Amino acid sequence: MPAGWTGPVAYASFTGSKPACPTDYPTVEHDLSADFDAGTATCGCTCGNPSITCGPVWFNGYSSANCSNVNGGDTLTVGECKQVSGTSNVSERVHINSATGTCGAPSTSSNIPTPKFNADARICGGVTATGDTCAGSNEICVPQPGTAPYGKMCIYTNGDATCPTGFTDTREVVYEGYTDNRACSACSCSPQNVSCYAVINRYQNTANNCGSTPFPTNVTQGNPFCTSSAQISALSLGSVVKSQAASCQKSGGTLGGVVAPTQARTVCCAN
Repeated sequence: MPAGWTGPVAYASFTGSKPACPTDYPTVEHDLSADFDAGTATCGCTCGNPSITCGPVWFNGYSSANCSNVNGGDTLTVGECKQVSGTSNVSERVHINSATGTCGAPSTSSNIPTPKFNADARICGGVTATGDTCAGSNEICVPQPGTAPYGKMCIYTNGDATCPTGFTDTREVVYEGYTDNRACSACSCSPQNVSCYAVINRYQNTANNCGSTPFPTNVTQGNPFCTSSAQISALSLGSVVKSQAASCQKSGGTLGGVVAPTQARTVCCAN
């Protein structure tokens, strides 16, 4: 018997009901499993729709040209008219504060199948030597296991091993069980391309009001609109427009962990 190996035994790999051990190998030493199938696990992440809250639009007056030396300011509401000419201001500036964004509740999808073995295996022992004289001093003579599904003389050892000389006709690695700690990570979503712009209507008339044909100007985040008080009579906030390019960037929803069969045994058989 090769060092580190147990036998001789009868071995069967099968599906369905367990075959009884052969008469000469009456003892079930191990009931094991073969052909491990972990299945294909998938994870996913889905984000809800983005939502934008636009920042306030500010109107400030200045005592110097080029919008320096602020006199005061206030927020503008849509439709509100601000007189520009005829005031103590030399210049005016309109700017819109940064927008904020949120995403709808994220959803993590998980499809992790339960691992399985597609075949079973049984190792039967308890054979009694025949008492016949064998060729080698380290050999024993035992009866053949019989017919299928057993049929061959086998030995086994713990772990995934190479079959020793004389037992290379059949090699199978079988297992006692498996471990599976696979899981999908939590999904999170972050808003992207969140911005707004303000449509400012400029007016030029002798009444210094918003009653004439407007000249619209778009004021974007980080790019305030500054003008001389002498150039326009009044201005109003026409509208605040949310970006159409906003989106939600997903992260997470990825597969982690390990699945693997455990407590391997290598079975090697001779003709």
